[in-house]
Amino acid sequence: MTVPKPPRPPVLTIPLSLPGRIGCGLALVLWFTLLSLPCAMFWLASGNELRLAHGSVPDAYDHPLLEVGLIMTTDNRGLKFKTSVILPAGDAAVCVQTDLRYLLWYTREDDPTTVFCNCYTRDTAAAAWQNTGSRAGACTTPSGGTE
Repeated sequence: MTVPKPPRPPVLTIPLSLPGRIGCGLALVLWFTLLSLPCAMFWLASGNELRLAHGSVPDAYDHPLLEVGLIMTTDNRGLKFKTSVILPAGDAAVCVQTDLRYLLWYTREDDPTTVFCNCYTRDTAAAAWQNTGSRAGACTTPSGGTE
């Protein structure tokens, strides 16, 4: 008669404490994010962009919350990151500051990072926004400080 072998202990044990479970969950999310990175790079290489939009902002396509795109030109190669911040200037006015940053692994130019400000006004809450001007640089508050 043979004696059955005791079961082998597991390589990874399931954590029983709440911090251990949260840590395992975060590690799992991080692992799947890392595994999906090649798919995202193929998506960008095919000429697409990853974009998160603001809820309601004038010219929403020009002012994304976050936009990531791949740059593949003869002078520049890398990633483009475009972000925007909404700065309310009252009930009938709003300014949108857009930051354009690059992570370039090949370039023939100086740092092309850009910040610009677009301001919009409207007569009533139901009216369409009208662009009152664009300028290079950060948006300023009516008191003169930057936000």
